[in-house]
Amino acid sequence: NLGDWLAPGRDIKFMAMHNGPVSNSFIVNDLRIMVWAARHLNRTEDEARYADQLQKTRAAYEKAFVNADGTMTDDYQGAYVMALAYVLEPGALWDSVFEKLVEKLRAEGIGTGFFATAQLLPLLADHGQEKLAFDLLLQENCPGWMYQVDRDATTIWERWDAVRPDGTVNEEKMAGSGENMVYFNHYAFGSVGEFYYQYILGIRPEKPGFAKLHFAPYPDERLGGVSGSYLSVAGKIESAWRYEPDGCHIRLATPVEAVVLLPDGRSENVPAGTYEWTVKRP
Repeated sequence: NLGDWLAPGRDIKFMAMHNGPVSNSFIVNDLRIMVWAARHLNRTEDEARYADQLQKTRAAYEKAFVNADGTMTDDYQGAYVMALAYVLEPGALWDSVFEKLVEKLRAEGIGTGFFATAQLLPLLADHGQEKLAFDLLLQENCPGWMYQVDRDATTIWERWDAVRPDGTVNEEKMAGSGENMVYFNHYAFGSVGEFYYQYILGIRPEKPGFAKLHFAPYPDERLGGVSGSYLSVAGKIESAWRYEPDGCHIRLATPVEAVVLLPDGRSENVPAGTYEWTVKRP
């Protein structure tokens, strides 16, 4: 198990020896899913059995990998992200671990690999750190997505450093395998697409199958404006926003009822239709 694979500065040897906080987070999350599924299937005995195992496994994880001050015993970003996303329950310990992660991100920039990168930006945006999420998204140094765009990438690479700063392809052999691995079209870091659709555009389901829409865009003035659409099974959903002198103009076209949460704190429930709002600058 190679843990948070291809995290910057972490080779095969390190990840093979320190994968515990990442690999075991999936066990906790699997048990959480089993509890949820058993509950919805009215399998009360199964729910109780899996809930008991979940409690024991979560406690064992915390004892093995999480210190009381919020640091992880394996002190790399992927460990923090996966513990927060899959293991820890809301409370003082979660808050402490999140605070330590934010400190590390501000000091180190992006340091996540295959698993934690998918969770990183949504985790930050959902907990009051949307500016930091955009800071990471837009940073142009390596590792970063804009680093790839600046080097004419049209798809997301497998490795953060698939092309080096001097423009040469990274053909370094992987320690322990003797193989080179450089793909220029790969899902792992491309998982940032979730942040584009669900957070920047604000399109996510409120009910399964988009029977109802949850619309909560996260504008950032550095982007100026964006527009995009998602063809759901319920129909095409279109979102756009743009900064003007009087504030941020937001537009939504939805084929279904929607819960709308605007950046200034306003909320409303609207039927299918097309809507526009203006959010004044702070």
